[in-house]
Amino acid sequence: MNAFGVKPCSVTNLPGIYLIISQTRYYIGSSVRLRDRMKSHSTLLNQNKHGNHFLQRAYNKYGKLRFVPIKIFAKNPDWSKKQLESVVRSEEQKYLLKCEDCKLCMNLRFDVNDPPDTSVPIISFDRLGKSICFESSIAAARFFNMSHFCISNILKNKSNISRGLTFFYQNSSEKDWKAKFGIKGRGSKSRIKAIDVHGNVLEFCSQRDASKALNVKSQSINRALKGGRKTAGKYRFEYS
Repeated sequence: MNAFGVKPCSVTNLPGIYLIISQTRYYIGSSVRLRDRMKSHSTLLNQNKHGNHFLQRAYNKYGKLRFVPIKIFAKNPDWSKKQLESVVRSEEQKYLLKCEDCKLCMNLRFDVNDPPDTSVPIISFDRLGKSICFESSIAAARFFNMSHFCISNILKNKSNISRGLTFFYQNSSEKDWKAKFGIKGRGSKSRIKAIDVHGNVLEFCSQRDASKALNVKSQSINRALKGGRKTAGKYRFEYS
């Protein structure tokens, strides 16, 4: 079953930029072979294994998506494959920069040179040393209502703090956080996870931190953790 409802032969296999559209939301991508990329997306979506959870949820909920090439490049025989990829990705970056702060965009990263966002969890720290873990930098940007570009710059060490927050990849050691910002470490025994209705996971050092960040009563969180209730403040809670 084709996830896009079109015959593969109807899509050119030339290099280009494309959109994947679901309802009012969209995803921007590029490929040196558009038809092959469409087949790859379709296979992963049908197997429920797509790396972009926004696309996968949209497909699971609404069914067939739309694959729309928006810019096609003519092949230049003088270009190597690497040069062709560079040209296509450079053009994709122009489109991504226009959509960085748009909540309708389903892309997980807005810099083509960044590693895939789904595989790089991050952690935020405020000035008091309180931390929250996120499955991706885009999830953190939406939670704090911040520009993804600001978070990306902090992760790349181009800046240190934005709105009293700093961010690290979770594979950074605790010593790195302490050395750079003088933040005191916290034990991991009381860490808990909050899971929202969309499946996004937030991690907190304690029930108290979760209560303050999510504006949910600590007693309700405690009951949810002990199985006394399914949710608290529209979140499911689990121990990390």
